[in-house]
Amino acid sequence: MTVRLYSMGGTDNVLGNIQTKQGLILSDQKMLAGKIKVDIEFETKDLQINEEAELIFDYIDEYNFKCVGITGNTYKYEVKSCINGTWQYLRTSGLVPALPKEKLHIEVDIMPSYLRLIIDGVEIFSVNIMNSIRRTSIGIWASGGRRITFIDCDIKSQLPEVFIISQFGDVYDQLYDQIQRDKCFPLPTYDLSIANRVRVTVYGKILDKNYTQLLHADTELNMRMVFLLDKVQKQEVISKESFKLLKRQGLVEGRYPNIFVSFKVADIVGQKAAYIRNRGLEDDICKQLIVKALEAMGEASKREIMEVLENALPEVLDEGQKSKKVSNLLQAMKKEGLVAAEGKTRHAKWILQQKE
Repeated sequence: MTVRLYSMGGTDNVLGNIQTKQGLILSDQKMLAGKIKVDIEFETKDLQINEEAELIFDYIDEYNFKCVGITGNTYKYEVKSCINGTWQYLRTSGLVPALPKEKLHIEVDIMPSYLRLIIDGVEIFSVNIMNSIRRTSIGIWASGGRRITFIDCDIKSQLPEVFIISQFGDVYDQLYDQIQRDKCFPLPTYDLSIANRVRVTVYGKILDKNYTQLLHADTELNMRMVFLLDKVQKQEVISKESFKLLKRQGLVEGRYPNIFVSFKVADIVGQKAAYIRNRGLEDDICKQLIVKALEAMGEASKREIMEVLENALPEVLDEGQKSKKVSNLLQAMKKEGLVAAEGKTRHAKWILQQKE
């Protein structure tokens, strides 16, 4: 496209015999990060003072924006920031007076805090932007007294590589699908236990690569499902409603709140041993272990029986829940006529029931 320059504020700037006009055009497309490509053609290779052709980004208004491109001032190439109408130079390169040719191909890579300028396939410079770039309109900026032509301007947005806090919803689901899912990072955790404060834990590495990749490779899992499974992976408590959702899909097992990933998940990622430890051995196997122990010991307290079953009880249970589990096993065996208790309460000793 060809830009016919106009004076900003209605006043021309006159430097010597050169009448300098300034103007900008904005695209409807907004961008936070991505790549901009354009061919810029000047009337001659020898640029005049204040003759500029640049790409605009981080645009707030005509007095507050950033731009990068070609200039006829002290340096050929620059990136600068206009703050309340005053220029601040962020990076410059290449001494004027002449360009290599009249028509140059410009590529600009932009990230929220980083920019790279490439001219005709050669990187001119890269620069860190101190103030993070915002998602705003992209445009072109030009200054001078002669014609400047911008040709085939191509703007391609891309999502930034990192985000920290997200919520559910169409936009955030899209962010997750395109960033977090590909990176296989566990989602952040949030601690709301202190009033008026949120504590966020961001994981900088994958906790379990095989397990996480399994979840992220399953395109049938939506954002919420992955979020919940991620919490199960971290051994965090989820709501009963969330547990029922995962249970219906066959993704978790156990009794709420002591839940763990299902066998089909554990089998695929090669964690069957961990699955068995979480699930515990079958009740019939535990009963056989108790019988074997009583045959060898003659009698045993409940505490001693718990020690015998230490590696057979589900790891997801706490001590109180394990104690209740053993009590239920002993009572069931008593009803079946396998064992009997001598004494009462916690001091009771368990023995094998004599067969008649």
